Amino acid sequence: MLKELKEHHEHVISLINIELQQLGIKIYEEMTDSDTISFRITGQNLFKDNQDRIISPDPKLKPTVVDEAKLFDFLRKTGHSDLIKETVFYKTLESWITQQKKNNQELPDETILKVFMLKTAKVRRAPKDTQAKRAEGA
Repeated sequence: MLKELKEHHEHVISLINIELQQLGIKIYEEMTDSDTISFRITGQNLFKDNQDRIISPDPKLKPTVVDEAKLFDFLRKTGHSDLIKETVFYKTLESWITQQKKNNQELPDETILKVFMLKTAKVRRAPKDTQAKRAEGA
């Protein structure tokens, strides 16, 4: 009985996560289509902590290594061999790709590494001091 209940809850959580991911993609698309930098959701009576949330586009570059040996050669040739350990850690590679794109630097071609963009929106708490000022009418 407990096993079935646990499996049911895990299934419900996975469905919620899928919906949240789809919502993030839709929010991202709407924000980029309308050139919106960010917006605020008032937390009063909406979130348990009553704190506002700020929504902003948060694109993430997601790599898939196609040929690890060629990737390692590329990293060595371009002076980024410090990324190589026994393997290149996914998050480290993700950060490096983001920096390369940001600085208009070269990436390995798609026979070595494929990169796709996960279009999502970041939700973060608004600073408490701005909420207090808004509540005071300032």
